[in-house]
Amino acid sequence: ADIKVDTQHTTLNNKYIDLLIYNEKYILVFENKIFHWLANPLDEYVNDIQQRYPKLTPYFFVLSQSPIKTPLNWPNILIKDIFTHIKNNVNFSFTNKWDYFISDFLNHYIEDNFNMNQEEFDFYKKNFARIIAANNVTNVFIEETINKVKSFLPEGSISKQSGINDWGNKYSRAVRLYPIDKTENNVVLIFREDGKFNISAYYYKDYVTHYSEIHKAVGSQNYKCWDEVRKSIVCLTLHDNCLFVNLDDAIQECCLQLEKMQSYFMN
Repeated sequence: ADIKVDTQHTTLNNKYIDLLIYNEKYILVFENKIFHWLANPLDEYVNDIQQRYPKLTPYFFVLSQSPIKTPLNWPNILIKDIFTHIKNNVNFSFTNKWDYFISDFLNHYIEDNFNMNQEEFDFYKKNFARIIAANNVTNVFIEETINKVKSFLPEGSISKQSGINDWGNKYSRAVRLYPIDKTENNVVLIFREDGKFNISAYYYKDYVTHYSEIHKAVGSQNYKCWDEVRKSIVCLTLHDNCLFVNLDDAIQECCLQLEKMQSYFMN
C-alpha cells in the first residue's frame, strides 16, 4: 500500500538513479541498462539510499536487455524475462487501443528463445553465402510475382499496391493489390512460411448487410470469413484445404479475385 515512485532520483553527490519504488517498509532501487555498459557508481547509490531512507529495507537491481556482470548485491534482471512473465500471466486480453500500445511495447523487448542444435548450426555454416543471397533477392522474387499478376490483367487494373510486409509472423510475407481507384478495397497475395500461398479479399462494405452477397461472389465453397474487429469490412480468405502449393495457380486465383472485386463494385 501507499507505493511511491521516483525516477531520475538525484543523489547527494548529484548522480542519478534511474528508478525508486518504495513504501513504508521497503525500497526497490533500479539501474536500467539498455544500450550502455554498467559504469555507474553503484556503491555511491547504496550509500545514498541508506542515508536517505535508513528505516526502509533496500533491494538493488540492474535491469538489462542482455545478461551483464553485476555485483552480488545488484542482481541482474533481464527485461525480456520479466515482460514474458507479464504477457504469460495477464488475466485480461489486449483489446483496448491502449492495450495494443502496451502489448507492442512488451513484445519489443521479448526475444525469441531460439537456440540451434548442431545439425542446424552446421547447415547455416555450410550454406551461409547462399542464405544471404536468397535473403537479398526475396523481395525481388515477390515483386516479379506481382508483375506476373499484372501481366494477366488489362493495363491499369491495379491502381496501387502496398509494400512487402510481414503477415502474421516474421516468416511470411504479403502484398496488397488495390483494383478500385481511390478506395481501400484490396486483394492480398500471401507467401506463407510453409511454402504455400494464400489469398485474402477485403471488401470495404458493411458486414451485416453485404456479407452473404460478397461471400457468394468471391466463392463460398473455397473462402471463409475472417472475423474483422471492424464491421465495416468483409474479409474473406481461403480455407486451409484450399491453399495453393503451386505459385502459378495462386497467381491465377489472385487475378480472378481482382477481376471479381472490380466487377462487384462496377455493378
